Amino acid sequence: MYPAAAHCLGVVLIPLLSTIHLTANTRVSPGFALIDQSGATITNEDLRGDIVVIGLASLDCDDTCEATLGAMKQAAQQFSNASDDPDQPDIRLMTIIVDPVEQPNVLESFAEQHDLVEDRWSIVSGSESVLRAVVGSGFEVYLAKRGDGALVHDPAVFLTDHAGFLRAEYRTGSPRAATISEDIDRVLAEANAGKVGGILYNAAHSLSLSCGG
Repeated sequence: MYPAAAHCLGVVLIPLLSTIHLTANTRVSPGFALIDQSGATITNEDLRGDIVVIGLASLDCDDTCEATLGAMKQAAQQFSNASDDPDQPDIRLMTIIVDPVEQPNVLESFAEQHDLVEDRWSIVSGSESVLRAVVGSGFEVYLAKRGDGALVHDPAVFLTDHAGFLRAEYRTGSPRAATISEDIDRVLAEANAGKVGGILYNAAHSLSLSCGG
């Protein structure tokens, strides 16, 4: 490669590589079919085409749970689903209640209690077997049953892209809203970049991985 060409490639790739925090789009988000606060069944296929922030919570939401909900809410505030471009992904939020719940009114009460009443926020749950399959096996989050029969879990938030790939995991009780927001912005920009932008992004990402980045 000519020195000038190499320099130009470096000018393009170095800033791009320095901003990559996401994982490559190689792991599909787990499949699920869960009931939401309106009584509708929400599946992973229903969310295909949208960028989704998925968090976990329990009905007796403690400080860690509140911090997770707050970070999700704050991270999504700067993004509007109102767009003139029908091909632009919407930003959706979903909270999976790990307590087995199959009554929509219980989920609706949780949404109202924690001010999660915007249209793009789904509060979902299901039977214990379904939750163990989705949360425990699918998202690989530790679940255990307490003495009173309730399920407890490790904290986690996930970001999926418009193609249904799992792109980021925040396995902490106090995820940074700014980090989630930045990652949403990058996935949204990637979706809007088109074919050429996607190729460049994935090429840069692959190069960063091969270089140990």
